[in-house]
Amino acid sequence: MTRAGRLPIAFLSLSLTYLAVNVNVSVTSIALPSIGTDLGASTAQLSWVYKITPLVSIGVMLFAGAWIDRFGRRKVLVIGLTIFLVSAILSALTRDVTLLITMRAITGVGASLAMPAALALTFDVVPDTSRRTAVGLLGATQAGGSLIGPVLAGGAMAMWSWPAAFLTVVPFIAIALIGARRLPKNMPGADTPMDSRGAGLTLIASVAAVYSATALSERKLVTALISLVIAIVAVVTLINWERRAQHPLFDSAVLGQHRFRVAILVVFGAQLVLGGVLFVLTQYLQLALGYSPLIAGLLLIPALAGWVLASAVAGRTAAVLGARRAVTFGLALSSVGLAVLAFAASHRTAPSTVLLILGLVLTGLMAIGPALMTHTVVDCYPTERRAVGSATNGAAARFGFSMGIALLGAVLSLVYGWGLGTSTQPLTAAQAETVKGGLAGALRVAQTLPDGMMLTEVARSAFITGYQATTVLSSMIMATLTIVVAFSSPDVDNARHGKP
Repeated sequence: MTRAGRLPIAFLSLSLTYLAVNVNVSVTSIALPSIGTDLGASTAQLSWVYKITPLVSIGVMLFAGAWIDRFGRRKVLVIGLTIFLVSAILSALTRDVTLLITMRAITGVGASLAMPAALALTFDVVPDTSRRTAVGLLGATQAGGSLIGPVLAGGAMAMWSWPAAFLTVVPFIAIALIGARRLPKNMPGADTPMDSRGAGLTLIASVAAVYSATALSERKLVTALISLVIAIVAVVTLINWERRAQHPLFDSAVLGQHRFRVAILVVFGAQLVLGGVLFVLTQYLQLALGYSPLIAGLLLIPALAGWVLASAVAGRTAAVLGARRAVTFGLALSSVGLAVLAFAASHRTAPSTVLLILGLVLTGLMAIGPALMTHTVVDCYPTERRAVGSATNGAAARFGFSMGIALLGAVLSLVYGWGLGTSTQPLTAAQAETVKGGLAGALRVAQTLPDGMMLTEVARSAFITGYQATTVLSSMIMATLTIVVAFSSPDVDNARHGKP
């Protein structure tokens, strides 16, 4: 046992697990243009390469909570990390886009087993008085992984090609597996009944909602409507089932807590903005501004600093201000930061470096929200059901991340399409479809045209307008969360396990 305020060395393995999972997701965004060129992948296929990992994680995480209790937390962590490691290596070895999507899906299985197990083990190995700090550090490594991933991928791709991006995660997973030997060998818990129907309905609702937004971005309105209807029917069925289930997936005693509802909303909302902004911002830096993958990754370092700092000091900040005020402060500043990013974008010149860095730093401060609210979500569950609480938190985070990619990606795609106007009329049907698919396609087509510069400028301007729309929408989402938290009841500050 460690002294109060000190974190055990075994915590390193748990934090590296969080780091690896989010490095794995973020490196994909940098690798997408090269994957499309090398494997001849369509825009739709590239979208699935990026979002399939977090999307698969949503459903598996809900089952993972029961499996962790049933088979033991360390055992499930090791199994998840092993699956994660093997699938990451195989992702780098494949040269077929369909197989790559499959490997990314399997990666999601490994990640969804490892993350809730790591969070539950954090509550096992860290003293009560240091848990908010520990969870904040998990948030820091999680955010750091999302933002250093592009830097690592850019550097690796500069030396090799896109497969190197997927291999950047291997050292982190390997060290986490070695460090797992220092974790407590907890015995499997009771054979807790699993609400498989509830988990299945949740998965259907989540996937259908994300697919609806994806179909909307591809202008498949009928498919989008059908998917939305399926999502709504699944949610209604889920609510009715949970009321009758003997062992419900979503415990009414937990759902009834005001602080749980606020906390899970913040976790979901922050991850939604993070997923969408990363998806849009990396394209803006590389395609609209013309930066290399490495430079684009380096430009994200200010946001990394904001995320890491905000998450790392979240526990101490909450001790001084209270969790509610600390979260309100962080969300408000991130809303301002996103507005600055939108304002800094220009159709004629590159954005001011000062404004870009300022916007990224302020945006990164949103991390204080999920860092503190993750602790609250898990703390709402009794000790024997913390694994379920960890899985619920993880599922909400991954759903938010996937939904952010789909929703903000749809906004970007629709605004971009409107901005193209009549510029595609002189093109062949195949060329027009490629241009409408995104800025990357427009740049490829422009290179084949005698007057391609005109198409390049129109497409670039349309994309920047879409980028501004998504960042403004993200700023509005953060502002809404700020208001919700600011006017929530004081019980959001309460913790059952002592002060932070």
